Amino acid sequence: MVVSALDSAIAADALPEIGEVTPTVERPKIAEHGDYSTSIALALASSMRMAPREIATKIAESVEKSSMVCDVSIAGPGFINFRLDDEWLRSQVNVIREEGVEFAHSDIGAGQKVQVEFVSVNPTGPLHIGHVRGAVIGNGIANILDAAGFDVQREYYVNDAGNQMRIFMESAYVRFMQAAGKDAELGVESYPGEFVVDLGAELYAEFGDSVVEMDKGDAIGVIGKTALDRTLANIHGTLAMMGIEYDEWFSERS
Repeated sequence: MVVSALDSAIAADALPEIGEVTPTVERPKIAEHGDYSTSIALALASSMRMAPREIATKIAESVEKSSMVCDVSIAGPGFINFRLDDEWLRSQVNVIREEGVEFAHSDIGAGQKVQVEFVSVNPTGPLHIGHVRGAVIGNGIANILDAAGFDVQREYYVNDAGNQMRIFMESAYVRFMQAAGKDAELGVESYPGEFVVDLGAELYAEFGDSVVEMDKGDAIGVIGKTALDRTLANIHGTLAMMGIEYDEWFSERS
């Protein structure tokens, strides 16, 4: 609507010709100002060499009449405010019900591929509330892009290499040895949480004393993959409960 009105004003010689413009449309901070607002007139003032309010007036006068908008007004130095018509808003209830899950879908991204990588935390324990927040936001962005017609790939980048994984594996080994009744202590850098305590007990129940007798490096080599797999399974489970699925779990080690 804003771009169309700007084009109409330029075509009518009410405003000077300019290049392609992508206006920003936002919700006003003060509800009384309207439902939506754009500052495009302020952005164009320099290139058009006109006062922002004058530009805003020309654009507002060129907005095509429709049942959707009941009022277009100018505020402050040149903000253009739009107020949606109440009757039109009420009519959208039936439109939404008729279109169902396809409501507001478009094809603007047709033929374009995008990758959304989100969460991607180190697989060293369960997800916490901060990770879950990121999962919701990331999946929401992916869903919006999908609804806009993009070919979306959701990726979890598995940080299964590097120093944090070394610390995790050594912590799991210590808990494994403690489960075997051995005198083992966590290092200064470690993962002391209950998850790793339980994981160590599970690893001992599975691998037993044969691994206890191995050198530390060899023992970690045996139990490490299972420790990683079970941690990833825990993360998988949490995300699955949230209805979040990935197309790709990409291992840093690969």
